[in-house]
Amino acid sequence: MFERIIVNLQKRNIHNRAKKARELIKNNHVDHAEKIYNRLINEYKVFCRRATYFEKLSAYHTLLHLYNELSRKGEREEKPVEVGKRESGMKETGRKDAKNISAKNKVLQRKKEEKGRQKHAEEAGKQEKAGEMEGDEKEAAAQEGIRQEASGKEEAGTQGISQETSPSGQPQQMRSQITSPPAPIKKPSKMQFTTLIDGLYSYTQEKGKVNLMQASLKFKVSRDKIEEWAKILEEHGLIRMYYPAFTSPQLMSLEWMRKEEERKKKEAEEKRRKRQAKKKQ
Repeated sequence: MFERIIVNLQKRNIHNRAKKARELIKNNHVDHAEKIYNRLINEYKVFCRRATYFEKLSAYHTLLHLYNELSRKGEREEKPVEVGKRESGMKETGRKDAKNISAKNKVLQRKKEEKGRQKHAEEAGKQEKAGEMEGDEKEAAAQEGIRQEASGKEEAGTQGISQETSPSGQPQQMRSQITSPPAPIKKPSKMQFTTLIDGLYSYTQEKGKVNLMQASLKFKVSRDKIEEWAKILEEHGLIRMYYPAFTSPQLMSLEWMRKEEERKKKEAEEKRRKRQAKKKQ
């Protein structure tokens, strides 16, 4: 009985307030009527918990009629939607992501420019080295021609002096005046490395086994450059490279590998002897 009284009061309240809202719409107080409509929606949800089907249907049609009048009026101005905290946070994160992306792009661009400059310097060094080798060959050819010419003059001078003069010391003076042949020039070896590659080879020979990262920190060069030099040395049979599963590649000298094999053989032989001694016991 008490619940039915509450339901009737709620129903009457909904109908009376909806009637008041319609009057406000007629008087062009649309904002106030819209606030009443929003409150009535919440009250209708509570009302539906205890009301019967026909009571719910009556209240529903009352609110629907009020909604249609509000939508037909259309004289109120739409308020700009305020940005919530979540949306503003998303905008902030978007700005931060954009800043991070621009910073990463700058770093990549800088690295690309450094690689380009390094490649240009390497090409210039190769051209300069090729020019020096050509100059050395020309100089060696010139020195060889001078030496042959000087030796021909010396032979001709000694023959003429021996025929015209007596052995009184003059031929020796003549020989001393002739230019002595220059010292032979060492020809460049087939395999010429830069100073850093020679340093990497000597460092590997000294340590025996070197990590690629250690070599990179030692010579202050990128890992890719160290790996390129190591492959060149490996192609010429000077070192060996080993690629472990979870660590950085290793550079190993041939002497260290030979000693390591000997050590493993000794350890295996020692284990075999111990097993044989246990079997005899």
